[in-house]
Amino acid sequence: MTLKYIRTLKAIKQEYLAEMLKVSQASVSRWETGKAVPNLLTMQRLAEVLEVDLQTIVDCFSKNNKEEE
Repeated sequence: MTLKYIRTLKAIKQEYLAEMLKVSQASVSRWETGKAVPNLLTMQRLAEVLEVDLQTIVDCFSKNNKEEE
């Protein structure tokens, strides 16, 4: 499962997610494309905003998850 998939499933736009996390929309885009990884605190906030558990978010950025896609 990817961050983009979760965000789309929840019908949340990148801009809104960025606003909720107090980061730029470009940051959210970089996370979704794998060009950057948020820190653990931001991952925790992502989990809260997207209403999923933290492990689900951590798994979005794990190397094994990327190899499965």
